[in-house]
Amino acid sequence: MMNRKGTRMRTALVTGATRGTGRVLATMLADAGWRVHALGRDRLVLDELRASHGIMPMHADLTDRDQLRALTDELEVDALVHAALRLPDTPGFTELTEAEIDMALEVNLSATLHLSHALLDGLTARRGDLVIALPEGAGLLPRTLAAALTEFAAGLTAELPADAPQVHTLPCGPTPEAAARRLRMMLAAQSTPERTRNSAK
Repeated sequence: MMNRKGTRMRTALVTGATRGTGRVLATMLADAGWRVHALGRDRLVLDELRASHGIMPMHADLTDRDQLRALTDELEVDALVHAALRLPDTPGFTELTEAEIDMALEVNLSATLHLSHALLDGLTARRGDLVIALPEGAGLLPRTLAAALTEFAAGLTAELPADAPQVHTLPCGPTPEAAARRLRMMLAAQSTPERTRNSAK
């Protein structure tokens, strides 16, 4: 798809796009001229994003592998932005339930790895970007997830060839708006030789 200047519009898929940081990132990209696919569970918010920002809704649960595969099987994107950050309200690790631990791992870590794996070939063909938002919050679980995702980004960068997608980690504090500014700078810095970035600006 071409924009008004006759150049190809870049396309992004943003997960967790119906709430918090993911929603801010999706709207920022749309306002910056990207063609944005917003993946989330809240149909009302997805409809609102489509009406207000021209964002294409993708109603899905990241934990449903078959549903996710059907939605993304033929999807071509220039940027995959993982921003589905779901954490328990309880910060103390010893107070967490088994279900809360499983959900945090499934959404923040497992889904990130599975979706990255599924779309990596397409991102490579388009010399795109893989952006992983890092969970933030009090307690051991967010720190553990952030450390695991940071290690994944570094390890993936080391494993991939030179012409593969650039892999970025994105801190989400202190506000979603600050994270959106970082993301915009990351995606604009296509010529930067460093392949894994952990921006703190």
